[in-house]
Amino acid sequence: MNDIDYCPKCGSQFDSEQIECTKCNFNLEVNDSKKLLVATPIRLDQANNVPPAVKLEPKYAKPLPRLIAFIIDCFIIIVAISFVNLIINFGLFISNPFDLYFSLNNLFASSLIAWGVGFLYALIMESFNDGKTVGKIVMNLKTVDEDTLTKAKPFQYAINNLVKFSVLVILDFIIGVLISAGDVKNRYRLLQNTSDTIVIKD
Repeated sequence: MNDIDYCPKCGSQFDSEQIECTKCNFNLEVNDSKKLLVATPIRLDQANNVPPAVKLEPKYAKPLPRLIAFIIDCFIIIVAISFVNLIINFGLFISNPFDLYFSLNNLFASSLIAWGVGFLYALIMESFNDGKTVGKIVMNLKTVDEDTLTKAKPFQYAINNLVKFSVLVILDFIIGVLISAGDVKNRYRLLQNTSDTIVIKD
């Protein structure tokens, strides 16, 4: 009695002496040794009924945890800038501390420094720390690509954080809320929409 094998292409049974599948005409010979491919049997009634992969919906971050994360990051940036500003202008601090912190020129310069430091802080942290700043780590959140749900590319983080640590974030937020009303992905800022990123629970 001849051995029974299964065609690796269609799963049909075939005699071990056959060189071609009688159902799909698949060549059953391998190299010159005439060895036959042996495949795991496939139930033909199930072959065409394989369910598609299911894409799991992420847990989108809610407004309050995101706000707390943002406040934590702002606090870190303010402390860092104040410390650097104090070291650079220590003489002015000793002679006239009010002028150091409240003069219009210094406020404008501090705002520019805060924006630059904040932008670099968020860009570096999110690009090299799986989409997480210190605030997001504390609140168990991360910023990811909205399509792949994996770490976004650096240019996406750059766009997302472009005005985040400046007064323009207010405008960014207002426009974002208006164009994203009812968005299930909870994107509240214009530049978050533009960068194709979302904030999810880690």
